Amino acid sequence: MNTADYLRPVFTQRIVKRLKAGEVVNLVGDDHQGASRLLEDIQNEQPEGIAVILVDMEVFKDSYVNFLQAMADVMGVGLQIGSFSEWLEAVKLHGGQLFLLMNHYDLILNIEAYPPDFFTELNETLLIANIGRICATKIPIDLKITDLDAFVS
Repeated sequence: MNTADYLRPVFTQRIVKRLKAGEVVNLVGDDHQGASRLLEDIQNEQPEGIAVILVDMEVFKDSYVNFLQAMADVMGVGLQIGSFSEWLEAVKLHGGQLFLLMNHYDLILNIEAYPPDFFTELNETLLIANIGRICATKIPIDLKITDLDAFVS
């Protein structure tokens, strides 16, 4: 895709550069501010040698099982997984670099559909150099927090 087609080409390229470095980014903005479009632009870029996974957590906010199945399907190997950590192990075995783009991430923070271990497992992506992650939210959050009580007001 031509970067001229991006909503914000320079910003998109800067974010891609950070993801290539294995960073975790909290993209903050209200609805209709361009977060979804930025994630789509990154997905459409398909940087060479990098798998890009865009998942809208609004679709999976009520079902951890469906989220896991969608993540397994993305791997394209008919994988059956019971936890996000199992998915991470499959990613490690698969090798190569990966961008995990999670839209509407804040929708799953205070619900019981996702086990508390999920957030700890998700933070393991910080330790895997070949995974860059964006979590798009409406409010700023510390993506390294594993204690969900910090989000409860």
